[in-house]
Amino acid sequence: MSSKRPTQLDAYDVEAFAWYLPTEKGGRKAYIQSGYWGQFFYENDDWEVGHYFDDPPILVPGEERTVRLRFMSPEKHVGRLVVGSISLFREGQRVIGYGRVTWIGRRPACCVRASCGRNRAG
Repeated sequence: MSSKRPTQLDAYDVEAFAWYLPTEKGGRKAYIQSGYWGQFFYENDDWEVGHYFDDPPILVPGEERTVRLRFMSPEKHVGRLVVGSISLFREGQRVIGYGRVTWIGRRPACCVRASCGRNRAG
């Protein structure tokens, strides 16, 4: 998966307000660059997700801001993830931040077909 930032909002699956822990509270020691792939933990499962930030394209530990996310497997989240869902951002078992979903974007390929019958909020 490319770390290049998508150019259109509909290229993202989810937008969330995120709180990244400061280093002294268990957060990362280094900054996160837009395009970073990490774990998004909710409903007792970890999912690979790309983190994308508006300017500046880096996030330092302890920062709070809006982040746009792209799932490696967006079709697995249909009907499970809703606006208001709370998640953990993790690296292995270590929690590096928390997030609250504020927007759900594009539909995964499985829901483009009329026969699917499932919709995402947004």
